[in-house]
Amino acid sequence: MIDSVVQTVEERERERCGSEDRTCCRSEFVVEKLLTSWLSVCMYGHLTQHVARPLFLLYNAIKHQTDKGPVDAVTSDARYALSEDRLLRDNTHYRPLV
Repeated sequence: MIDSVVQTVEERERERCGSEDRTCCRSEFVVEKLLTSWLSVCMYGHLTQHVARPLFLLYNAIKHQTDKGPVDAVTSDARYALSEDRLLRDNTHYRPLV
C-alpha cells in the first residue's frame, strides 16, 4: 500500500515539474517526508506500549548515577559522567546543596 502511494506521489511531482525543469520542489523530499510520517504513525502503538517504559527507566537510571557525585555548576562537568570529555578528573571534596 505504501509503495503505491509513494509511486503515485513521485509520478505526480515529475509530471508537475517536468523532466528537464528542476526549479520546482524535488519529489525526493516530498516522498521522504511522507515515508517518515507514515512510519511514525505505524510505529506509534508499538513505541508507546513496548519501548517507552524501558527507555524511560534507562534514562532515569543513568540520570540518577550521573547525579550521585559532584557536578560543576559552571561547566556541567560531573564526577560520574558518560562522556569522557565531561568528566571531572580530580578528586574534590564536596557538600550536597539542598
